[in-house]
Amino acid sequence: GDKISNLSSLRTISITKNQFSGTISTDISSLKQLENMYAESNKIRSSIPTEIALMENIRVLDLSQNYLTGEIPQDVGNLKRLEYFALSGNGGLSGPLPSSLFELKSLQYIYF
Repeated sequence: GDKISNLSSLRTISITKNQFSGTISTDISSLKQLENMYAESNKIRSSIPTEIALMENIRVLDLSQNYLTGEIPQDVGNLKRLEYFALSGNGGLSGPLPSSLFELKSLQYIYF
């Protein structure tokens, strides 16, 4: 089928300002080479799947200006290469910031 998981060599996704709707698929975790994900300013309506923590090479994760809900998974602390993490403009997020975020030595920019 047509699945994002088929793009196993993908390094960058940029879907900024495209009015995309739907959810963040758990298949995202199969993108082991992904370094940059720019998905800001869409209409994504979902929670942040815990599988996102399996994207071991991710450096930039921008999910700002969507309709994300729920808590930020504690497992984001597994993203050891994460440098830029943006979730601003998602009024449905709740709960505390995961303490694991503060252990990411590569993290340079947090935007909530």
